[in-house]
Amino acid sequence: MKNHFLLKPVFILCFMNFILIYSCTKDKTPLPPTPTEPTKWEKIAGNYKVYDTLGFYMYDMNISHYKSAFANLDSLVFKNLDGCFTFGFQQPVYTGEYINKFQFGHHQLLYDNFNNRWKFIEVGNLPYNNFKNDTIKLKFRITNINYWMEDAVPYCDTTKIQIAVKQH
Repeated sequence: MKNHFLLKPVFILCFMNFILIYSCTKDKTPLPPTPTEPTKWEKIAGNYKVYDTLGFYMYDMNISHYKSAFANLDSLVFKNLDGCFTFGFQQPVYTGEYINKFQFGHHQLLYDNFNNRWKFIEVGNLPYNNFKNDTIKLKFRITNINYWMEDAVPYCDTTKIQIAVKQH
């Protein structure tokens, strides 16, 4: 009989501990939303240091991404490209091996920082003008053949290759 009276309080204490332990659960907080993967245009956008093909620093450049609110269109704006051009161009959709390729486009008339007129032509044969590992091998042609006499500047028609490295 004595054992029976001792077991009852021990059983009650164990049962109360069990209830206290399992009734006090942590409030479940919702998991944070998974971050969305940036689009390729958002990955390309940023500040760049641009070098010649021998590795000498030339200028800073900025690429901005703009998405149309009305249509599924993406544009990139190039600021200070070649140290003197600022313009934007709507980007096509690429698939396949060179999905990070972008375009400069063909511009019949662009003004540089000195208000001189130029023709700007994309010469982006692959692998040029393709964002890879935070680096872009830029290739384009500029010419002032239509404007050099009126602008009173020396004639220039050149294809340029430059290396742009994204800054983080």
